[in-house]
Amino acid sequence: MELQQQVTNLELSKRMKELGFKQKSFARWEVYTDPNTNRKKKLIVLQGGHTFGDVYSAYTVSELGEMLPKECKSFKEGKDFYWECERIGADKYRSVSGGNTEADARAKMLIYLKENNLL
Repeated sequence: MELQQQVTNLELSKRMKELGFKQKSFARWEVYTDPNTNRKKKLIVLQGGHTFGDVYSAYTVSELGEMLPKECKSFKEGKDFYWECERIGADKYRSVSGGNTEADARAKMLIYLKENNLL
């Protein structure tokens, strides 16, 4: 399995940075303009070393699990194996987020919880 399938996608990583999530993770997205081709590039690299351009934490599934409240669970749903992350709070309120990867489903839940002051 490729690293890109185990971490948050670039758009969710950007949104998490905007919302103030700590930018400390196993991997990161780097978005920069290639000086040779003048084209925008994006890549995932492991933390450490020199950074190029804009940098966003690419959180792994386990890092996201550490950030989620204990009442959140993620699981595969349906025959297409779409990932979902579910929260059932003490007030029996249920919220669900989904994504093509478990990392994206968990990131969407964290974003929802942060945007609604539930973290």
